[in-house]
Amino acid sequence: LASQMVFAEQEEETSDTRKKILMDVAELRYVWSNIMTGIRGYLAFRAEAAARDLGLYLARAEALMKIINQHGDDLALDQVDAIEQFGTLYKEFTVHQAEMLKIHGGEKWRTDAWLVRSKVSPLLSGIEKKLDRLVEIQSKSISDISQTLLSGTTGTITMVGGLLLAGLVIGALLAWFIGNLIGTPICRIARTMTDIAEGEGDLTKRISNDSRDELGNLTLAFNTFISKIQDIVKRTANATGQVLDSVAQTTEKTNII
Repeated sequence: LASQMVFAEQEEETSDTRKKILMDVAELRYVWSNIMTGIRGYLAFRAEAAARDLGLYLARAEALMKIINQHGDDLALDQVDAIEQFGTLYKEFTVHQAEMLKIHGGEKWRTDAWLVRSKVSPLLSGIEKKLDRLVEIQSKSISDISQTLLSGTTGTITMVGGLLLAGLVIGALLAWFIGNLIGTPICRIARTMTDIAEGEGDLTKRISNDSRDELGNLTLAFNTFISKIQDIVKRTANATGQVLDSVAQTTEKTNII
């Protein structure tokens, strides 16, 4: 606030009155700076001389505020506002300053150290123990969870392995069954055709047909084909027999003549 009053002078015209106001404000700022320095020194060493100097500086600051207020209308608006706020804060400061001297001038100034030793230190120690216990609990919990997950993973791997093995066995059985389902009729057809082609040419053989799928159609077509060949052979054999009979008759008549 004192600096604000000093800066406000930069916007005013220069005169003896303004110079006096500037000097008073600058001194007030200087005195207040000494007050803050005196408080730091007293808190550090708690010397009676520092307390007396602090009182003198406060008295001088109060006197300077009265002097500045006496300038009245010569003060700028910012300076009037600042000096009013300064006065209000000064009253609060003196109350707190007196309480500070009371505390640090007696045995109570050691209350903070006593609180640290008797209250804060045990509290911090208890917190540290609880934190250690919490860390231990969390570590055990994490270990248990990890073990559970590991066990679950092992069980899952075992189950997947079992399912894979079962799938392989089922696949092998299905492949064998399908192979037999398809291969057996084909092999039967092949054997029958081989018997007909390489054997005695028994055209009376037929392949049993118990299915209605493509293999059944193939078997039916094969049986139909063999039946037609058998019929052709029969007709050919009959025609050949008739020809032979005619030749025999012709030969007999020729011999008679």
